Amino acid sequence: MIKLFGKLTLFFSQKSIADIVGELPKPHTPMTDFLFPPSARKQKQSPFISVEEVKTETGAIPLVRRGSSSYPVDTTETTRTLIEVDPVSPSVFISARDINDLIAMGETESVRAFIAEKTELLRDRVSETIETMSRQSLSGKINYPYATKDGIGGNCEIELGTPKTLKPVNLSGADIPGIQIWLEELYQAQAATGASGDVVFLTGSGLYSFLVNKFVAAKLSAPVVWHPDGMTLFGKYKIQAQGLTYRLPGSKETSKTLEDNQALILDKSHTGKLFFAALDDLDANLAALPFYAKPVETKDPDGVKIVASSKPLPAPALSKMCRQTVAVA
Repeated sequence: MIKLFGKLTLFFSQKSIADIVGELPKPHTPMTDFLFPPSARKQKQSPFISVEEVKTETGAIPLVRRGSSSYPVDTTETTRTLIEVDPVSPSVFISARDINDLIAMGETESVRAFIAEKTELLRDRVSETIETMSRQSLSGKINYPYATKDGIGGNCEIELGTPKTLKPVNLSGADIPGIQIWLEELYQAQAATGASGDVVFLTGSGLYSFLVNKFVAAKLSAPVVWHPDGMTLFGKYKIQAQGLTYRLPGSKETSKTLEDNQALILDKSHTGKLFFAALDDLDANLAALPFYAKPVETKDPDGVKIVASSKPLPAPALSKMCRQTVAVA
């Protein structure tokens, strides 16, 4: 733990950093919030998460290929396989010179604001990483690059399985009643998964535009109710556009969470779990915190490095989802 004296203790104590984190505004993470609301987030007091527990959510056994290890643990005469969760651990450096300049100019209060700004940067980087992993997880696979001292090298690959794939359909010539029949078929396919409490239809941008144009052109007010996040058709089918994309570190390629001509049907009350494994940090008491930051004193050059850490593993309930390719032209 860093040892500082006088005025600086107030700014760089562990309590001060924790207070700053608690005061930060919530980051914008739409997919994480949609798939994993607070009730779907689970903190595990272990650096490992059992395959059996993840399988309960995803419907498939994850395969950790690189960078992580699986460990057979024999308890009560049964063998369990554990996934070692890799950390997200960014850091920022605050030099003694920067702090000295602020104090010399009589900007003592600005020191805390400066530290808060740097801490928020770390929190946002961790949140963005979790959001990217959550978006990628809908593909059925997490394939995230590792950071090395030379940049980026190798990937952590975890197979999560895939949603139930339904037979492709062509709606290009469908009328309004035909669309209702299609929606009901999807609804029943979702119900067959055993999770149908609050069914939502996520649609790619192209499919969503097709549906909007159909119902606007039909000039029917009864079958459609518009919402800020989409529409409800026939008083039963909740449709949301899903145009989110993501880009992995070190890559120039942008991937779509859902292709333009695809529909993904899920139950919002059974979307899976966002696991957080225990941190490898004694100052954090090895707790499974969604975000943790601490000050570390450095001497060459003099200053303080604020180190953040989190161990997330998004596990969407893929076995309770259905996916379909829909032609609209």
